[in-house]
Amino acid sequence: MIDNTIEIIIVGITSILTGIISVILGIGGGIILVPLFNILVGLPIKMAIGTTKFLILFNSASSVIAQYRYRRIDWKVGILLLMTIIPGSILGANLVQILDPKTLKTILGIALIITSLNMMRRRKRSKNEIIRNGIWPRKILTKDGKIFEYSFTLNRLIAGVALGFTSGLIAGITGLGGGIVNVPLTNLVLKMPIHISTATSSFMIMVCAIPTVMVHSTLGHIDYIKGIIAVPGLIIGGQLGGKIVGGIKAESLKTMFAIAVLIVAIKMIYDTLM
Repeated sequence: MIDNTIEIIIVGITSILTGIISVILGIGGGIILVPLFNILVGLPIKMAIGTTKFLILFNSASSVIAQYRYRRIDWKVGILLLMTIIPGSILGANLVQILDPKTLKTILGIALIITSLNMMRRRKRSKNEIIRNGIWPRKILTKDGKIFEYSFTLNRLIAGVALGFTSGLIAGITGLGGGIVNVPLTNLVLKMPIHISTATSSFMIMVCAIPTVMVHSTLGHIDYIKGIIAVPGLIIGGQLGGKIVGGIKAESLKTMFAIAVLIVAIKMIYDTLM
């Protein structure tokens, strides 16, 4: 445990950085916030996870506001995927008591490493991979004048919806933030542009966070006082991230996300070995 004043400063600075990173990569921020509250602030791991889930609700909401202002979210695709992601996450949360989390995390870690390497290998061909003559054509015109046009093949759309359930299931079982699986799902499977994938992921994370926070609140796993300290920083960081992400090239954004996934995957496997 550290001094309260230093603790507030660290939480404040870290929360701003988390808000920025979360918007840019389309993640919830749990990979940063859980170690922050557990190791530096000194909360027990269950409280650290619960408090982080509480903050992810605010963080993702801030991300959604920032992405909404720049008009990068594909609402319809997000809602479609949530129809299977939410049931999957609820089932996954209940399966935690039955299944061995270490085995599941090892399997997921290996899968994420493969996904990360695949994203880095294919990033230079991302523009050519966009499907333009399929079904359900989509057109996103952002505030900064960029136009994203794409569509889907029937097989990929069915696979995306089906894998949405798997995505929610994995997130529910492992406690992993949804963005780590949502972005590869929309970018690699559905072939959506990476900027739209990360923005839409933030929307899906926000919706999924609501029932999760209710569960943790019921279990008494949320330290609201320490959590509220981080809220202003997350909101500020989220709005800054919304401005920054528009200027990042698609290839660079995909590489950044792939590296983040790789780090999470390695940590998951490392944790199972300890």
